[in-house]
Amino acid sequence: MARMPSLYIPHGGGPSFFMEGERKQRYQSTENFLRGIQHFLPAQPSAILIITAHWETRIPSFTGGAHPDLIYDYYGFPPETYALKYPAPGSVHGHLIEIG
Repeated sequence: MARMPSLYIPHGGGPSFFMEGERKQRYQSTENFLRGIQHFLPAQPSAILIITAHWETRIPSFTGGAHPDLIYDYYGFPPETYALKYPAPGSVHGHLIEIG
């Protein structure tokens, strides 16, 4: 099995990739990179871990589930950006895990 790389991928301005006009144009090169990221990987990943600093807990925590909800950790964007869906499959063994 090929060893997968760890990637730091800053996403830019929230849901800008899904908006129209100047804001989308500003982030177009980042969108293009993300759409082609599979070409940098030795294989298709079986799991993806996303770490965010956009919300805080007293104890570092992980969340998961069979069908995890999309977390809208931004504000002040057009209403349609809060209707975005990402029905990614999760882990059937996923649950909140506290470390500490």
